Amino acid sequence: MSEVITGRPVWIGGFELSNQLNAVALDLGADDLDGTTLANDTRVHKRGLKTAGFSIEGFFDSELDAQQFSNMDSAEVPVAVAAQEGNVGELAYFFKTMQSTYQHGGSVGELHSITAGGNARGDVARGTIHVNATGQTADGASAGIQQGAVASGAKLVAGLFVTSLSGIAPTLDVTIESDDNSGFTTAVERINFATASAIGGQILELSGPVTDDYWRVDFTLGGTAPSFNFFVVVGIQ
Repeated sequence: MSEVITGRPVWIGGFELSNQLNAVALDLGADDLDGTTLANDTRVHKRGLKTAGFSIEGFFDSELDAQQFSNMDSAEVPVAVAAQEGNVGELAYFFKTMQSTYQHGGSVGELHSITAGGNARGDVARGTIHVNATGQTADGASAGIQQGAVASGAKLVAGLFVTSLSGIAPTLDVTIESDDNSGFTTAVERINFATASAIGGQILELSGPVTDDYWRVDFTLGGTAPSFNFFVVVGIQ
């Protein structure tokens, strides 16, 4: 079924940019290698290394410009792109990027526009959104999602993006937990993000095997009158 592209959140570092962007693209592929020998009478093709990149287009503002300018000096920038509306349970792609391009400008009478892009540093993870919180002021946990076990040789990958915070010395501690049942009666901590006390993003990995097949996000807020906007995505690859 076809879908109209609207409301596709894009997180780069600690910024959600859907209000500034009008286009986003993921470029996923693999090298097509020619393995033909003298003994073959038909071309033989083999898959080589995977490739991944992204590009964005949008409209200039000072906050977006400052972020994109800073990203050009960063070896790793966390990125997440929602495939749908950004709701809990929906699909998102996330990865670390080495941003390599940033342009802005335009012609007289036109809106000041920007384009930017880069290549993934490592694999692109395909995951499920567990949290997309706005104005979170209390501790809590997401509902468990049965995403499956992590096989030997596979990885659990999780991304945390903090886009806004307020209060006096606010902090956010986020943990990814697993269990073998939907009630999480024997929950086990699997990934612990560094305490977040500023806008920013983190992507962490855990190597399998993990036999548990239910996953959730647990979070604790600290400080005086803390409030956070944050997003968590979890995938197995």
